[in-house]
Amino acid sequence: MFLLLTGLALFLYGVSLAGSSLQALLGKGMRRMLARVTRSTFGAALVGTVVTAVAQSGTMITVLTVEFVNAGILRLRQALVVALAAGIGGTLTVQLLALDLENIQYPLIGASLLLSSKRILDGKLGQTLLGFGLLFLGLDLLMESLEPLKNNSLAQQIIALLADHPLTLTLFGVFLAAVLLQSSNATATLGLAFLSGGLISEVQSIALIVGANIGTTVSAVTASLNSNVDARRAAIGHLILKILFGAVVVVFAGQVAGWISSFSSGGQRFVANMHTLFNVLVLLAVIPFLTPIVRLLERFIPTPPDPHAPKHLDLEKSVRDPELLYGLALRETVHIAERTEHLYATAILRLQGKDVQAEVESGEKHVDRLVNTVVITLGRLTGKVEESRLSALLLAVNELEAIADLCKRLVRQPRKLERRGYRFSSEGEQELLESAQELREHMVRCVTSLSERRNLVQNEEAFEKKLIAQRVNHLHRLSEKSDSRESSSIHLDVMTVLEQIHSGFNRVARLSEEI
Repeated sequence: MFLLLTGLALFLYGVSLAGSSLQALLGKGMRRMLARVTRSTFGAALVGTVVTAVAQSGTMITVLTVEFVNAGILRLRQALVVALAAGIGGTLTVQLLALDLENIQYPLIGASLLLSSKRILDGKLGQTLLGFGLLFLGLDLLMESLEPLKNNSLAQQIIALLADHPLTLTLFGVFLAAVLLQSSNATATLGLAFLSGGLISEVQSIALIVGANIGTTVSAVTASLNSNVDARRAAIGHLILKILFGAVVVVFAGQVAGWISSFSSGGQRFVANMHTLFNVLVLLAVIPFLTPIVRLLERFIPTPPDPHAPKHLDLEKSVRDPELLYGLALRETVHIAERTEHLYATAILRLQGKDVQAEVESGEKHVDRLVNTVVITLGRLTGKVEESRLSALLLAVNELEAIADLCKRLVRQPRKLERRGYRFSSEGEQELLESAQELREHMVRCVTSLSERRNLVQNEEAFEKKLIAQRVNHLHRLSEKSDSRESSSIHLDVMTVLEQIHSGFNRVARLSEEI
């Protein structure tokens, strides 16, 4: 058992070392190459195969593909091809192991020592050769460790129990590749060793290899859970395609074994060819049906509603009645006002010491997006609706956009104070919180004015007079308390922002009568 685990460890480390060293030799070229697969299915398949053959990690390339889909660099169609092609490139290691290269590990390890100098490609060439030498050495140790198992009755019973049921052996392969070894190559290498050692038959090795190729897709599925819907479709689609094709291969394992045996000399070559051909045939079977496969994935994994999308307007849909479209633009403007009110409520939490900068900045971008939709819609209504009404609604959304920007500024001011190691005086902080809360109540009346198209705001000057009184109080504190002096400029700037937000909402309320 110790020899078996040692062989597996050397193999896995060798694959990792060879792959990482080759990646370092090529720099960022592989990532750029993968990101530029935009033109053809053939190009996607070729790049997926070549990049994975160099990286020696189909799982890594598949996960990277999911990340590119999430970032919008690759489309779903391309991602499926790249992920399936990655399975082909990843089988290079097993193909090399199946070559009859007796004791090749020792020259490779020896050469790696000679080429390990930093002067020779920063030592990466030596590390690559060392990686390949270790994986060959690991295979030798695996083969040697299995010799005693041929005469071990317990081992024979365990293997017989797994081998008697193709589904059990397939699930065992899934477990090895997805959980225990996290490598389809390592699992296929175990199958190669088992078959060469006479512990399993060719048909049984097929079930193990199919399980290995299914199991290696699990990491990408896990990585896609927090990604966008297309990334999830790519990862889940990759898994489903491997399962469906794998089920067909396991059902007809006898015929498949006979076909592969006809051109494979020995157990090692059989496993290597099976591992490669499985991935090649999956890709070739899928390519002609990519369009319906993508449509099925889009149907069964639907796009969730976008919480940041416009609520009442859709630029893709055509509305012929100008008055109806104007009404929808007005309703969207009311929605923007409500979002801005919520954004302000979040922003003033910063005055209480809560870190809400990320949330406010995200909300401000959301408001910008909604405002842009309303502006485009108003542009389409030019000449179809009275210009005065269009102008009033345009000014209203511009005011709301400006208020959203002020909310972002409101959040940033206390942070400046904290960076200097100061804070507002207790009296000053209390005054700011009272003013901020009073302004929030004023906002509700302004938003209601917009929705009802009549100005409900009374005594606009009251809030401004209160701020003037607070500025005078602040001046008195400056002569008495040092902490008020340190925070003075920020304190006054926050008051100015509150005043500008108040004025902006007052203008929106006045414009509501012209809409």
